Amino acid sequence: MMNASARPEYLILEPGPRKHTKVVRSVSKNDDIIPRFAFQHVFCEDRTDLFIREGISTIEKGAFSKGRSLGNVHCPNSLQVIQKDSFAGCMLHMQSIELPPHPISFGNTVFSGCIKLRNVAIHKGSRLGRGVFKGCHNLEKIFSSSEEMVSALTDRFEKLPLHQLCYSHSFSSLKETIQQMEQAMISCTEVATSQQDCLGMTPLHILSHSTVQHISLYELLLQRDPSGLVVPDKWGSLPIHYALENRAPPEIIRYLLRVHRRLNQPVDYRYFLLVHGADFFETTTMETVQIILESETIEEIDWSLWIHSSNCSASIGIFRDVVMRSLQTRLDNLESNQWKEEIVEKIKNIPKDCLQMAPWSSTPYSQYQPLSTTILSSGIEPVDQIVSKLSLYEKKTVSHLLELAAWKLKVDTETTSGNMPAEEESLRQNCLVHCGSDCIISNVLASSF
Repeated sequence: MMNASARPEYLILEPGPRKHTKVVRSVSKNDDIIPRFAFQHVFCEDRTDLFIREGISTIEKGAFSKGRSLGNVHCPNSLQVIQKDSFAGCMLHMQSIELPPHPISFGNTVFSGCIKLRNVAIHKGSRLGRGVFKGCHNLEKIFSSSEEMVSALTDRFEKLPLHQLCYSHSFSSLKETIQQMEQAMISCTEVATSQQDCLGMTPLHILSHSTVQHISLYELLLQRDPSGLVVPDKWGSLPIHYALENRAPPEIIRYLLRVHRRLNQPVDYRYFLLVHGADFFETTTMETVQIILESETIEEIDWSLWIHSSNCSASIGIFRDVVMRSLQTRLDNLESNQWKEEIVEKIKNIPKDCLQMAPWSSTPYSQYQPLSTTILSSGIEPVDQIVSKLSLYEKKTVSHLLELAAWKLKVDTETTSGNMPAEEESLRQNCLVHCGSDCIISNVLASSF
């Protein structure tokens, strides 16, 4: 095996169709082989989707093995051979691989240890070595044996033309794909877009995994049959879950959430965070988080879970935003603007080093505090300190309002009996200044007019 300094450089990636797909190395456009171990361990930092350029015919042994940060993969139409262990050990992010729509030859244990792999289809006539999907735990959950798995994935799109088109659309132009989908839907049953394959996936599930994203394809499918959007696959995931984890463009996220709202089907974010949260927060943008938190499809957010998940792998800006939104209602109810400003300033100054920067902490989910608790138990010291301070100000606000209510009762009683002495009236005015009248006037009296 050659050492790293002697490793040859090859152009294998195009500047892909999405911003998180990038050229890793570039020297020659003429080579049609990715040599053995050429990119072993290369994908070990930020998650990157792999878009292999057209012209590559062979991926040799171990070429992308142990790429912990390797994301979804698009193979070229020119690909003919994937040798042994080419993608073995890509365990953290590789959830989908788009293989060309023709037979290819797979070596032994090509995808061994790709524990997150879900979306893959083998073309009939392909040659497979031993243990191609050995250790692919997500797939092993669905099938009783490796033989059943290979057979099902080979026949995955039998009589499911829309599924096939969604899986292979990145090999065609958008115009061509739309024409083929329209023709397929004419010949399909009325519920074709909500039909499920052997993995429980609808065409929308497959589309949301794609390295190439077009909102017009989602619109075409959902205008025909929107129910496919709320059908879970065999892992319990919805298309919107995959769209979020795989960083679909914001306009697509907004569109999918609008359809959820139209169907009166809220998105289950508790499930999403538990299953997809670590990957989502590692690469998401502030805009996407804001889209979710402002969505009308949310009924009730478990903020403890949101804070815990974002603390594990989000940027500090996104983490602060999640904390701010988790406390917004309580901040709005504080009596003093000075208190509000103090809490907001503390949130803005949460230090970056409080982030755990690891996929999930050791705190088991069973220990999370329910949404109804007064203090969010995040296990994050700066947040706990902020919430503790906020709780103190809430108690002061409540005590002031209770005191004002008590004085109002006393004043009403004395006024009714006609026994309000002059010194008592003066004391009443003093209490109105010091016991929460500014909160009453701004929040209660203003709404009465």
